[in-house]
Amino acid sequence: MSNSIIVVISTQFRENYGAHDWDGTGYCPQHWKSKGGDTYFINASANDIASTQWWVDVKHSIEHSSAYSAEYIISESVVDLIDFREEDHIEFWESAIYASVDFGQLYCEQKALNFENEVVGIRRWEQDSMGKDACSLTNLDEAVREEWRVKKEMGMHGIDEQFDELEALMGGA
Repeated sequence: MSNSIIVVISTQFRENYGAHDWDGTGYCPQHWKSKGGDTYFINASANDIASTQWWVDVKHSIEHSSAYSAEYIISESVVDLIDFREEDHIEFWESAIYASVDFGQLYCEQKALNFENEVVGIRRWEQDSMGKDACSLTNLDEAVREEWRVKKEMGMHGIDEQFDELEALMGGA
């Protein structure tokens, strides 16, 4: 069966600021601070999402916890590929992690964005319960502008109705 489903998973990352002063003996001081999280878009099939083991593999590949930091899943949803649009699930400044599950681990890919929210590279890695491995970064020869990011940013500033006019002016310059 083909992968016709996207599982959207949001995480929360927390860091224990108390652990920075810990000498490693006795009780670790606790001063947890939420630091954001990630959004994963995981390719799946109907058989995958029906499999308890598939969900266990995904959870074990994403969630982790130590005296220093923790990341855990806070939401998940299942979206039919035909209805999936990246911009419906992340903000323009975010870069989601696209992943597939194989052999109990995630194979991940994430767009690297510059300060103008243009795609300038692709990060790739494998991720399982032991963390990330085989990390790489491929830089693009030219930055790629994604129109949905521009429109969302302009909308945030209240100028979305003027986007087409501004786009024409910028293109004609």
